[in-house]
Amino acid sequence: MNCMIVDDSPGDRELLSNYIQQTPDLELVASFEQGLPALNTIPEQPNLDLIFLDIDMPDISGLDFLQALRSPWLPLVVFTSGHTKEAIKGINEHGRVVGFLEKIFTYPHFFRVVQKVQRLLQSHDTSSSFHVLTSPNNHTIMFVKTAYNRKERYERINLAELIFIRSERNYVRLVTTKTELLVKHGLGELEKKFSSQGFLRVHKSYVVNLAGVRRLEGSQLWLMNEQTIPVSDSYRATLLERISGFLVEDR
Repeated sequence: MNCMIVDDSPGDRELLSNYIQQTPDLELVASFEQGLPALNTIPEQPNLDLIFLDIDMPDISGLDFLQALRSPWLPLVVFTSGHTKEAIKGINEHGRVVGFLEKIFTYPHFFRVVQKVQRLLQSHDTSSSFHVLTSPNNHTIMFVKTAYNRKERYERINLAELIFIRSERNYVRLVTTKTELLVKHGLGELEKKFSSQGFLRVHKSYVVNLAGVRRLEGSQLWLMNEQTIPVSDSYRATLLERISGFLVEDR
């Protein structure tokens, strides 16, 4: 897995470089102390898998870096920062951000994040399809067909465990209570397929399992897995209509 470091702190760059050297299957291909030179280099790195990205940099912030990132294939991103609030904002708004290392982080924390990235890349597929059926115990299940190491693989997902689906350009991320899968598919197709199963579009990039919603507050949904996702104004009325039958108002 090819990695890049973008961080203005020499000490943090050295720490990340040492951790990458300690970890099998990781290779550091570039390291930058400023964001703008890194942006200019990324289009020349077609095999880049992961960027360790600082948020607070003098020339460009990590959030602005993501907005400006342009490449045919966008690598995954792990934030490295002491700014937790900004990191959460970036994770909620940018589909390529898959982790956060809060400074100063240890190697076990680093390794856990890397393992998550590796699982996501392994499930990344260019020829997937979805098959939904009912199991003998009346649980609705879905099989996701992927091409893993050039071999067909069928991953089973219980729809009751599927918390939300997020669009990421030509791909969708399926987030369950146990795992995540990144596959090539359209969000609109899945919205139609699962609408009768209690799933609802709440944002141009999100379809949510209403059974996994804990709280709606303003323009944010809190989910059972402690994550939050945004609710667009254009979908809010439909969401309120769907939950109105279960509403008990405080008078």
